[in-house]
Amino acid sequence: MPEVSSGELDDCIQRIGALWEIEVDGSGHERTVGEAAANLMSGSGLLYVPSEVLHMLTQAIEIGYAAALKSAEDD
Repeated sequence: MPEVSSGELDDCIQRIGALWEIEVDGSGHERTVGEAAANLMSGSGLLYVPSEVLHMLTQAIEIGYAAALKSAEDD
């Protein structure tokens, strides 16, 4: 796996956070996607990952769930 600099990681965290604000925050699905992401993350085995990375991964999962819910609503 390639090394990632702290600057690159910070940039990724900021971009995922911005996308989360667009897709999840205020969507009406915050609780649903939060619970779904928590269920996935609880079985991930990522015990020794920095908290910032865990938060970023959780937000990324929530973005995916929110997009799927939005798509289902639009159909």
